[in-house]
Amino acid sequence: MIALHAVLLGALVALSLPGSAAGTGPAPAAPPAPTPAPTRAPAPASAKQLLEEARTTASASGRGVLVGFHASWCGYCRKLEGLLAQPPAKEILDRRFVVTWLTVLEKPGKEGLENPGGRALYEEWSGNEGGLPFLATLDSSGRLTATSLRPGRDGVPRNIGLPVRPPEVAHFVAMLRSASPALTDAEAVALTDAFTKAK
Repeated sequence: MIALHAVLLGALVALSLPGSAAGTGPAPAAPPAPTPAPTRAPAPASAKQLLEEARTTASASGRGVLVGFHASWCGYCRKLEGLLAQPPAKEILDRRFVVTWLTVLEKPGKEGLENPGGRALYEEWSGNEGGLPFLATLDSSGRLTATSLRPGRDGVPRNIGLPVRPPEVAHFVAMLRSASPALTDAEAVALTDAFTKAK
């Protein structure tokens, strides 16, 4: 009998020890995993920084600068970007220009996409009459040579936007030539054909 009591007492002691399979309580819970900090997209570069980088590259390579103003909601902007990214426009522009895009005029809630300082530059160069897309050209020294504002029949300057009609395309090519006199006649014809056929 005494032996049976000793066995039972030993079993009870073993059951009550921490870490035993049948302990008196649940095993301590693991500490919760730390919640990762939300990642934020880096802030867009300032217009001043982007233009300075473009001017430096242009000056070192003897090219002009083509500045495009666009926004995420602008369908014509995306179409223009697509045209400029396809041959023959891409090859010609890569030879003659440094292309820089500035995001401006975003809708409420998306202002964080804008390049700081871009809106002020857009307003300065377009006189707030431009709409999007809006284009400007700078020569290799960084001097503004032309914008996509073209005088209408009434003499009031209007933005050509996406240049596809012959007068708009002619103005666009003239803009490019004002900033890069090395643009050849053959390149001008190739650009004219590419944009006119994009209607």
